[in-house]
Amino acid sequence: MAKKRLNISLDQDLVDFVKLFAAENRTTVAEGIAQYLLRLKRRAQGENEVCMIMEQPLAMGEPLNGNFVGFYSMPGQEELHV
Repeated sequence: MAKKRLNISLDQDLVDFVKLFAAENRTTVAEGIAQYLLRLKRRAQGENEVCMIMEQPLAMGEPLNGNFVGFYSMPGQEELHV
């Protein structure tokens, strides 16, 4: 589908946040907002989050490793005992 331009006005603190968030997640502001809106649209249409995760796992949050723990998550209790 062809992309269209959309201009929005935001408070400066949201502008700062979204730019920092995009930089930290190695994406663009436009892509981050598009992914958020797509997720919102799917929820409004009643699409199951499991289906959303299967289709676009990175859009749902931080990447998962083989133990289904995010790379950036805090270690679980069992991982703290050495």
